[in-house]
Amino acid sequence: MKKILCFGDSNVFGFNPINGLRFAKNIRFSGILSEYFLDKHIEIFENGMNNRTCFSLNQDENLVGKFVLNKMNLIDYTDIILCLGINDLQFQYNNSLEDFKNGLDEFVDLIMKKKNDINILFLIPNEINNNILNTFFKNLFNESSIEKSKSIAEIYKTISEKYNCKYVELSKIAQISNIDSLHYDEENHKKIAKYLIDYYLK
Repeated sequence: MKKILCFGDSNVFGFNPINGLRFAKNIRFSGILSEYFLDKHIEIFENGMNNRTCFSLNQDENLVGKFVLNKMNLIDYTDIILCLGINDLQFQYNNSLEDFKNGLDEFVDLIMKKKNDINILFLIPNEINNNILNTFFKNLFNESSIEKSKSIAEIYKTISEKYNCKYVELSKIAQISNIDSLHYDEENHKKIAKYLIDYYLK
């Protein structure tokens, strides 16, 4: 049986941009996958958390992706879907694009050292747009974050090529909500889920 770990931040967790609550399992894309694949010999394991970074150090180690994955046993997983990294652009971390590249590289290297035959699929996040400065998340992201977000897709692609990973740019599938300029609404979670269902059944 194929076992897929869906690992990431608030968009994997299912953060609802309207009210800040969690979308039900049949609405968030990772939950939709879990339910759809139940009878298709594919098992989905959801592991998303609000405000999780890829590599940037947080006071709570449960919010640092590389620390969480380092503690996990990946041996039984055949695939891992990674939707992570946008929180590393928060201005509190002051990461340069080079920091981002090195951090992402370290993160993927950790995964490959734990299980070198795992299939990795990057869900490259949408760029942050200027509207975020009119939302609650202006407390976490600024103009510099917005500008850096325009370059991270190319960094993901570079790291993907280095480690022979697959990737998809989420901007070609779904759009982030205008309400908070960071999260996907119900309709766009369904679009992401449909893409992933087709991807794994092809």
